[in-house]
Amino acid sequence: MGAHVTWETCPGCGRPAALGWLDGDPVQFDCPRGCRLPPDLISAMFGRRRPVRRSVR
Repeated sequence: MGAHVTWETCPGCGRPAALGWLDGDPVQFDCPRGCRLPPDLISAMFGRRRPVRRSVR
């Protein structure tokens, strides 16, 4: 699949935060309020997901 970003709820402050994915695994977390999650917690909180398939018409 590759890399993509989704918006998820930050478990620290409840605001939207960017979550970076690589091949279906969450690999990077960026909260605009500065909340930090260590890599093992990112994986535990958000887990592995199947890539979403979107068709363009």
